[in-house]
Amino acid sequence: MKKTLFSCLILLLITVSVAAQNSKNIIGNWEYEDVYEKSNIDAKGLEMLKMFFGEMTFEFKKDGEFNALLMGKDVTGQWEPISNTNISLKSKAGEEIAFSIVELTPEKLIMKLSKGTFIMKREDENN
Repeated sequence: MKKTLFSCLILLLITVSVAAQNSKNIIGNWEYEDVYEKSNIDAKGLEMLKMFFGEMTFEFKKDGEFNALLMGKDVTGQWEPISNTNISLKSKAGEEIAFSIVELTPEKLIMKLSKGTFIMKREDENN
């Protein structure tokens, strides 16, 4: 019984540690670069995705605030990690959005948002 409890505790600590690391790495400015796995989408679908999401940007702040440009709308609110691969966004207008992190490196964020998966690149903060 003690081994099981100890194992569960270790797993929980690892999960919290990974979630905290993803949260730390996501902080910054991100801008749309491309559609992920676009070989599965026809030319018309790619055109529509670029039309709706081509100007998409996110700014994730250390204090849990975010600013975004989504489908031509400025959105601000709070963000928080739900798990090591899921982020919850709650706009000041009360809208809730969640996305999954497919991949996160210092330069690239691949995010699954709704039915699309997008490659975001970190903006140079010196611009």
